[in-house]
Amino acid sequence: MKAGALFLLVGVLISTLHAGVGSAATIRVEKDGSGDFTVIQDAIGAAQDGDTILIGPGNYRHVTPYDLPPGPPIRAFVTVDKNDLTIRGTHRDDVVIGATVPNVEGQGPKGLAMRPNVTGLVVENLTVENTRDGFYLLGETHLSNVVARGNVYGVHASREGGITISDSVFELNDDGVFIRGDSSGAVLRHCTFSSSAGSVRFSSILYGVVFESSFVGGIIGVSFGSTPGTVAGCHFTDVLNASVTTGGVSSPVVEAHDNVIVGGMGGFWSSAGVLRGSGNSILGTTYAGILVSTGGSVVLSDNDIIPQAGHAARVDIQFVPMTLDIWNSPDYMDTSGGSFIAAS
Repeated sequence: MKAGALFLLVGVLISTLHAGVGSAATIRVEKDGSGDFTVIQDAIGAAQDGDTILIGPGNYRHVTPYDLPPGPPIRAFVTVDKNDLTIRGTHRDDVVIGATVPNVEGQGPKGLAMRPNVTGLVVENLTVENTRDGFYLLGETHLSNVVARGNVYGVHASREGGITISDSVFELNDDGVFIRGDSSGAVLRHCTFSSSAGSVRFSSILYGVVFESSFVGGIIGVSFGSTPGTVAGCHFTDVLNASVTTGGVSSPVVEAHDNVIVGGMGGFWSSAGVLRGSGNSILGTTYAGILVSTGGSVVLSDNDIIPQAGHAARVDIQFVPMTLDIWNSPDYMDTSGGSFIAAS
C-alpha cells in the first residue's frame, strides 16, 4: 500500500468520525473556576452528543466508578458516554489526566474510558499517565497529539469501530498500543514509541497500518497477530527482539516498505503468514536480520540487510519456504533445519 493510499484511508476514517454531527455546544473545564466546570467528568455529564469539551491546564485526578455488566464496577479518571464527543486540551504537556505515581502493580483506574456502544470520540492535546489503560476505547476513535506515559496499556482498544492515532507519544508503558478482538482496524501515523515492552500490538483485527513513526528500545516494535497490514516509512532503533513480527493462528499478509531498522537482535520475524516488502534497511542486528520460524514466509526484494553479528537471514525450523532478495549484504546466512531460496 503506497503512502498516498494510506493518507486517503486516514482521511476517510477521520471524516467518518465527524459525519452526522449537527449544531453542538462548547463546554469549558478550568481548574481555577473560570470555566463552566472544574471537573472533566461533570462536563461530560452535562454534554450532549456532538459537543466539544475544552480543558484548561492542570492535573486532573478525580476518579469515577461506572458499571460495565456483567463484571464489577470499573473506575476511571474520565468516562465517556456521549457519541461524537470532542475532548480537547489546551496543550498536551499542560493537561494531565491520571495518578501522581507510576502504576507499578498493573491495577488501578483506567485513564480515559469509553462506555460500550459509544462511538465517534475525538481526543486531542492532552496527557494520560500512570493508569491501567491510558485510553480504553470501545468504539470508533481518533486520537491526535496526545501523550500516554507510564500506563500498563497506552491505548487498549477492542469491540467495533476503527481507531486512528496521529502525532502522539507513547513512553514508559508496558504496551504502547494494543488493539484486539472486534475492532475493525487501526491506522497510526507520525507517532513516537519509547521504552515499551510491546510498542504496537494488533491482534485479530481487520487491518493494522503504521507509517512514518519512530520506535526506540522495547522488546517488540510492531506485532501483527492474525492481522494483515502495512508498516512503512518507520524508524526502529535498538528494539530488543524484533522490529516487525507476523504470527497468530491465521496467515496474515503484511507489507513492509522503506523502513530503517538499526540494532537489536532481529529485524523482521515471521512465524505465520507472509511478510513482504522492499526498500528496507536492516542494519547492525546481532542475531538475524530476517528470521523465519514455525509457519512463516518472507518475500523481500531490494533491501539492505547488513548485520553486526549473526546472520543476514536465518530459518529456524524445517521445510519453511523462504524467498529472499538481499542487496549489499554479507554473503552468508544460516539455514539450518530449513530451506533458503534466493529470488531471481
